[in-house]
Amino acid sequence: MQPFLVFENMERMPRRKLFTLFGVDWYALPTAWIEPVLFIILSILLAMILFPDESFGAKILIGIIYGLLLVVVNWLHSIGHILSGKWVGAPMQANLLAALRHVNLYDDPDPEALPSRVHVWRSLGGPLANIGAGLLSLLLYTVIGGHIL
Repeated sequence: MQPFLVFENMERMPRRKLFTLFGVDWYALPTAWIEPVLFIILSILLAMILFPDESFGAKILIGIIYGLLLVVVNWLHSIGHILSGKWVGAPMQANLLAALRHVNLYDDPDPEALPSRVHVWRSLGGPLANIGAGLLSLLLYTVIGGHIL
């Protein structure tokens, strides 16, 4: 079954190993470059709308920063899934970067034999990592300020 928002044929496209993090191999499909570029372009367009009083150059810079922050948050999300999988004893084997999202690859011999709590905690790891990053950003915002936080 093809994961949501993955349009590439994950089985046939070549994969390039990027690195190993927390014991999980990270691979990229040839289309993985699309995600950060798309995030940056959309963030620049959003900055053009949300910051009408800023100069054109400032809008571009703000958009690039926001786009890169989205990329970082997406990576944190994947790391959350990795850590939660390890925590419940059913770790991820690989993380695959596709054009629009990261895909968690598990090598469960029989996924239906795993207790439901394993699936729940593995799936919650990413959102919990994002919530933690958001709370940390709010804390930093109260101390430092700045709309980027």
